[in-house]
Amino acid sequence: MDITDRRTDPLPAAGKLRLVNDEGKARILDSNGKRARLRAEAGIPLHAVAATATLDPTGTNNSVLYTAKVAGAAGNAISVQYAISGAGSAVLSVAVNGTAILVTAGSATVASAVITAVNADAAASALVTAAASGTVTGAIAAVAQTYLANGEDATEGVYGDMLLTETGYLCIAFADVKKSSTSGWRAVEVPTV
Repeated sequence: MDITDRRTDPLPAAGKLRLVNDEGKARILDSNGKRARLRAEAGIPLHAVAATATLDPTGTNNSVLYTAKVAGAAGNAISVQYAISGAGSAVLSVAVNGTAILVTAGSATVASAVITAVNADAAASALVTAAASGTVTGAIAAVAQTYLANGEDATEGVYGDMLLTETGYLCIAFADVKKSSTSGWRAVEVPTV
């Protein structure tokens, strides 16, 4: 494929794109004269995925799903731990130290009360959202510090970036894409000629 020089070649026809040499960098030029970066990527660009963990203490009907509030790999540093203190049925405290959440409760505290307490605590709810993972009427038990996992960063880009993948797709950023962006890329399959 020839790469033309943007400064000397005319604009492409309406609805067409042209690959151009823009001061030593490959760019895509549209019929309005707008240019966009083009970079090769292995695979389709990713949108961010929020880290999660399900705490499933000993007993039944007490599983709680924790999801990082901000999508991306940074959520993998968040941890949740349950400590039991006494025989009561109340959540005694929700303490946050950096990205570590410690829920202290009585041994008769049901999982639904833990969900309510975590979501009501300003510091904890800034990190995670707690939700039922099934029925949550059973009492919790102690759970060791458990880290959220599987959070993934988005493939970063700026509005108009185009990525040509090894798998035959042209991906276009229709917005600025940050590490925590859960949208921003659109993929179009490039037909073979």
